[in-house]
Amino acid sequence: MRLTIQQTSSSLLASPADLGTADVVTAEREIITNVLVQDRQFLILGGLRDDQYDNSESRVPILGSIPLLGPLFRSTNNGDDQGVLMVFIRPTIFRDTASALEIYNRRFDYLISRDLGVEEEEESAFSEGLQEIRQSE
Repeated sequence: MRLTIQQTSSSLLASPADLGTADVVTAEREIITNVLVQDRQFLILGGLRDDQYDNSESRVPILGSIPLLGPLFRSTNNGDDQGVLMVFIRPTIFRDTASALEIYNRRFDYLISRDLGVEEEEESAFSEGLQEIRQSE
């Protein structure tokens, strides 16, 4: 199958207070590509790098401003953080409605139990409650 993929990631670079302006400064990274993949074949897209630099200074009020003694009462932090955004895709072709519904139910139950922290012994009762909710929709 042929897929056209567009993935955008944006982050805040500086706040208006840091710059003394009314606008926010953001960085936007984007992948736009066309790929050919087989059914259930993994596709990995990567290469969007994110470099963050943080230079901050904290000081004790008044004492940090005293000449010669000031450095004893302040600290400077220089941070460097790098990251790479990777996108993992596994396209699946559903041949019939029953297989699509079965995979949907399995993944939905997994996500809900993961996000709500449901234990294994509670999972069957939890799944039954979810089935009732889905049927009422």
